[in-house]
Amino acid sequence: MRPFQVKIFKIECFEKGDSKNIQNIVYFCQNVVIGAEVYAYKFKNSNSKIPRKMKSRIELCGFKGFQYQYKSFVIKYQTSDFMGEVSDKVVEIKDEIYHLTLNNIRKAYEHVPQCFPNTNTLELSFINYQNSLQERKYLKSQSNIFLKCKDKSPLTLFSILYKQFHVAKTEIWSLDEDGFCFLADGVLYGPFEGIVVTPFYKDKAKKGIKCMTFFPVV
Repeated sequence: MRPFQVKIFKIECFEKGDSKNIQNIVYFCQNVVIGAEVYAYKFKNSNSKIPRKMKSRIELCGFKGFQYQYKSFVIKYQTSDFMGEVSDKVVEIKDEIYHLTLNNIRKAYEHVPQCFPNTNTLELSFINYQNSLQERKYLKSQSNIFLKCKDKSPLTLFSILYKQFHVAKTEIWSLDEDGFCFLADGVLYGPFEGIVVTPFYKDKAKKGIKCMTFFPVV
């Protein structure tokens, strides 16, 4: 067993028509999820016929009634290297997003490169609508995919369909009228028009959680 410092991040949330005043602040140390996984979370909670073991968008993709398409976003992020050094460069992306994650600790079955939870950076990963059609076509053709694919190798074939970036400060703004919800460490929030994700500082010091673990967290 060894100690490990996992950094905490802050999400500033903005409601529609008010991009200057913060409406809510959320803290997380694992991940933020937007898009199909949020739809899957709501879909499962509103449908008692779904087997208890089926939880993720991957498992629910072929389930009758699961019809999520995409939401349109503008994403702005500061670039960073793998040592946590943040540059002044800001990149802007506009796309129709099917599924998006900001990861401090990698979530099982997500197409995410190595994470560095002891730094002030996150791994941004998303798949747009057009690319998701290929992934979903395969997933819908499978039955009990996690039972059949014990090594999960077929899922890794779709990594090339995902765009992945090592990022620092990240802004996500909805282009849709109804805004968007997100999951932060598994808890649902929203809807909001936009969110701004940054490392959490208190008294000018970066804050984190000391964890003891036998397992790798990257």
